Amino acid sequence: MEREISPLNAAIEKVVVSDTLSEEHTGACRDTTTVVPRDRAREQVAELKRGKGKAILVFGSRTVWNDLFTAGIVDEVHFVLGPGVVGGAAAPLRLLSTSTHEGSDVVVVRYAVSGTSPA
Repeated sequence: MEREISPLNAAIEKVVVSDTLSEEHTGACRDTTTVVPRDRAREQVAELKRGKGKAILVFGSRTVWNDLFTAGIVDEVHFVLGPGVVGGAAAPLRLLSTSTHEGSDVVVVRYAVSGTSPA
């Protein structure tokens, strides 16, 4: 799957929000990556939303998300949770179930540590 996704990721336009990185740090993605400082992230995303592009995805930055929520420019949120996020290499996990409770927006994701039996 990663081999299929990698060329797609390399081809799409990316904006990196960072006060310490520069476009010199973008390596092979230099032609498709723009680096903006944190204080310009809201302005940059608002400009992208006014454009003709597709969905705008934000990965891995609670600080940026919160600023975009506050600005009122977030339309939808998708949470992607996988065993690497929860367990990492030290604890390989296997998905057992997902559930929600009526009247609640809470989602329960249940994993078993590989090599053990679920309780």
